[in-house]
Amino acid sequence: MTDTSHIKRCDLQLDIDYAAPETPEQRAVVGLFETVFEVDGVGLDDDFFDLGGDSLHAEALSTGMAKLSGRDFQISQIGDTATPRRLASFLTATDTVAGDGKPYVFILHGKGGYTLPPREFFAGMVDRFRIHLLEVPSLRTEGPEYETIGALAEHYLDVIDEVQPEGPVRLASFCAGGIIGLDMVARIGARGRAVESLAMYDPRLPDIVEKAMAGDGFATWVCGSDALRRLKVKWFTFRKQRQRRKGADGMSSFRISPRAKLLAAYSHHIPRPVQLDRPPLLIRSRRPLSAAWDQLLPVREEEFIDSHHSNALMRQPEAFAALMKRYFSGEDAVLERDTGTG
Repeated sequence: MTDTSHIKRCDLQLDIDYAAPETPEQRAVVGLFETVFEVDGVGLDDDFFDLGGDSLHAEALSTGMAKLSGRDFQISQIGDTATPRRLASFLTATDTVAGDGKPYVFILHGKGGYTLPPREFFAGMVDRFRIHLLEVPSLRTEGPEYETIGALAEHYLDVIDEVQPEGPVRLASFCAGGIIGLDMVARIGARGRAVESLAMYDPRLPDIVEKAMAGDGFATWVCGSDALRRLKVKWFTFRKQRQRRKGADGMSSFRISPRAKLLAAYSHHIPRPVQLDRPPLLIRSRRPLSAAWDQLLPVREEEFIDSHHSNALMRQPEAFAALMKRYFSGEDAVLERDTGTG
């Protein structure tokens, strides 16, 4: 039965011919797309972004896929494979959506627990790389939750070992995800592997962590206190629950507990300096960079994108893709290196 509140696919004037679903799994995923996007007549090869997909659609789609499959379905599995045909394979496969043989770039999220770059970012990368967006586990369904940055870093290294069992590891991070990235670099050697290249956008440390790194004894004690970290988890949980009751939680379809533990973990982890064979790439916006990063990344390449921190990726995804593709390909930087203060 057609929902009169939905628009018709033909009204979208998509550039791809309609392909009808054939299997029960394909029909189920097409139905989910129609519900999420409020569009009637979605085809098997209609793209998530062409349908107007954004982060809210991605949350709803990943939650719906988890319900259809009975397994967790991470937003990283939408990204550059976002058609019903590709996603339907998840319902019959024993693992994730199949890859295409290209080398991986693993991207870490910020404080939200996941990230979904605009389609232009994927378009600028997919001719050379396959993007895997690392995501906090158990956002949609009950499952393992991680209390500390170290535990989460080990989990993400497990994911990398499973997705890409061998070969050079290419790692990128957005915002606070840089803290996790540094810990992964420090830990991966114990697995007989190494991070070949690390690109970071506007890495940020909590104020209490910066004070601890500067030698403040009280701040060091706070960062090392498990009791305070657990108390902070309770506070973040209470705050998120209050936001949800007021309708102010933009991630209302996701579970609160793993997000609260992530937020608390950021303030109770003091990162260690790292050195890679190839200097890390640090991409920064107009937001000033903390002096702590001179200590953490004493040797690095640095690029500047002239935009505010919060909207740089959304407004200039092509610039991000160009910088990262050149860096991960081992080529020279594509943008002129910034020599000012930003």
